[in-house]
Amino acid sequence: MTQTLSTAPTPRAVLFDVYGTLFDVYSVSQRLDELFSGQGARVAALWRDKQIEYTRLCSMSRRYRPFSELTRNALRHACARIGLTLTEAAERRLMVDRKSVV
Repeated sequence: MTQTLSTAPTPRAVLFDVYGTLFDVYSVSQRLDELFSGQGARVAALWRDKQIEYTRLCSMSRRYRPFSELTRNALRHACARIGLTLTEAAERRLMVDRKSVV
């Protein structure tokens, strides 16, 4: 049986992923370059890769963590992996920038 527009259920929500599609997730590279001279693109790429990995692992294991927590942990990982010292002030500055993108 085919539903017509008048009998089709009304959607309760429409969801889509804009992060990485509509927003430039690497725009933070400039700020990273200011904090870590010449390392902006490298940190941004590693940060984003780890952010996606953490998100995927949490989703697959059904262990919810706020996206901001995963993002912060990914930033810390990226800096540590490259050998950069991430101060609390720098972390706050970068995390505020990320919120403005979302």
